[in-house]
Amino acid sequence: MNFLAPTGWRAIGNLVVGDKVIASDGKSANVTGIYHKPIQNTYRIHFSDGCSFVVDDDHLHICRTNNDKQRDKSWRIMSTAELRRCGNIRYGKNGKSRNYDIPIVGDVVFESSPLAIKPYLLGVLLGDGYLNGNVSMSSADDELLDRARAELPEGVWLKHKSRYDWRIMTGNQKHPFRQA
Repeated sequence: MNFLAPTGWRAIGNLVVGDKVIASDGKSANVTGIYHKPIQNTYRIHFSDGCSFVVDDDHLHICRTNNDKQRDKSWRIMSTAELRRCGNIRYGKNGKSRNYDIPIVGDVVFESSPLAIKPYLLGVLLGDGYLNGNVSMSSADDELLDRARAELPEGVWLKHKSRYDWRIMTGNQKHPFRQA
């Protein structure tokens, strides 16, 4: 299982006190405790948007019923066990209508990190480049070539190979556009 952190998805088994997780408002929050539990029953909860997650009976959910919403009642907190026992998760013909809303997460604020390739240069490489073997690009557009040169990392340069073809050179250093 995974959880969403400000740096992206991470395995929940690696979570430690002090880590940051994405909270319901989309911002990061500190983990203040890890509570190990014995093996127990878990339940996969499915949402109308196709998402799902696995919880135990003690997991707390912020939720409200359609009736709560119509009467402008505030959200409530219910455990998975309480939701399982309530008997009104679904209603209507063949139980096709859902009765509970759970708020969606706010706009997620991720931590920024340095990019290995600047966005413009990545676009050039995807559109006019060759990334299998030698990293190269092909263009007759001087403006594009000048901007690509300007966005190359330090110690990396374009070497003219043929009419419109250019290799992205690094000398003896590891190529910054390739994984190890």
